[in-house]
Amino acid sequence: MSSIIKVDTVQDQDGNNIINESSDTITIGASGDTVNIVGTITGFTSTGIDDNATSTAITINSSEQVEFTAGTALLPAITTTGDANTGMWFPAANTIAFSEGASEAMRIDSDGNIGIGTSSPSNTLHVVNSTSSGGLIQYDGQSNGEFGLKIQSNISGGNFENDFGGGGGLLDLFANSAATTGGDLLVARTQSATPVLLVKGNGNIGIGTASPSQKLDVVGSIEVSDGIYIGGTAAANKLDDYEEGTWTPGLSIASSGNSGTYTKVGNVVTAKFKVIPTASGTNVVITGFPFASNSDGEQQGGSREVESSGKFFFIRMAGSATEATIIRYDADVSITASMTFQGQITYLT
Repeated sequence: MSSIIKVDTVQDQDGNNIINESSDTITIGASGDTVNIVGTITGFTSTGIDDNATSTAITINSSEQVEFTAGTALLPAITTTGDANTGMWFPAANTIAFSEGASEAMRIDSDGNIGIGTSSPSNTLHVVNSTSSGGLIQYDGQSNGEFGLKIQSNISGGNFENDFGGGGGLLDLFANSAATTGGDLLVARTQSATPVLLVKGNGNIGIGTASPSQKLDVVGSIEVSDGIYIGGTAAANKLDDYEEGTWTPGLSIASSGNSGTYTKVGNVVTAKFKVIPTASGTNVVITGFPFASNSDGEQQGGSREVESSGKFFFIRMAGSATEATIIRYDADVSITASMTFQGQITYLT
C-alpha cells in the first residue's frame, strides 16, 4: 500500500519554509540557508546559474559545455575578483574579445584575424597603437641565436602579397605620409647611435649615416663583386672593375731605382712610371706594365727626361703587349745612362 502526502509547503519547527511550491515552481530553502544533497539527482535539466535573481549568468548545456553571457567591454563575461572591468567577452558570433580597464584590448574575429588595439582586424595580425609613440611590437630574445623577427613563406618559391598591384613582397614597409621628406621608414642599428642601415621616407638609403643626402649614401667602403651599371643597363654601361696599386717597371737595358703606380677603371689603365737607366742603348723598352693592352693596335703615352735635357719622349705600346718603347720627339731612339724618365701612358686593355 502506497502512502501519499500532499502539501504545498514544508516548514521547520520555527515556521521557516523548507520546501515551497507555487505556480509550478518549487523553492528549496530560504535566503541564508545551505542546501546539502547526498546522493544523485536524476531527471534534472539545468536552466542556468542565476547571479542576482534577474538573469542567467552561467548555463551548463546538454553537451556539458559551460555557457556564459556575452558580456561587454565594460563588464566582460569572464573576469576576476576585484577587477570586474578586465577579462574576456563575446561581442559577436565566432568572436572573442579581451578587455583591460573597461576598454577592448584585443579580439579574434570570425575569420581568425587577431586585432590588438583595433576591433576590425584586416589581416592575420593587425596591431594599432593610437595612444603612444612607442614601438608596436617588441621582442627581447634570450640569446643572440634567436630570431628577433622572422617572416617566411611556406610555399616553395612563393611570396607574401603586398598592396601594390598584387606584386610579391616578403616584407612591405609602408609610410602613410604624403610628405616628400618623410620620416625614418626602416632603421637597423647596433649599440651605436648611428644606424647601420637607414631607409628614409623620401627614398634615400643611408649606410653608416643618419642623414643620407642621395638615393644611396654610404659612409665607408663598398665591395662590388660583379659590377655597377651607370646610366643604363647595357653592357657598355657596366663598370666591372676598379683597381689601383704599384708596379715595378723594368728596362731592356740595365737600370735601378725604378718605380710606378697604376689605376685601372673598367678596361682603361693609367700607368705612371719613373725609370733610371744605368747603361746606354737604342730602342729601349719599358717592361712589366701591370696589364696587357688590347689587340686593336698601337697606343701611345708620354715621358719627359728630367735628369739633364728635359726633352719629351713618346711611349709606344703595341697591341697585346705589356711593354712600350721609348722614342724621342724627333725619332731619336738613343738612351744614355745620364737620363731619368718620368711619364705615363693611358691605354685600353
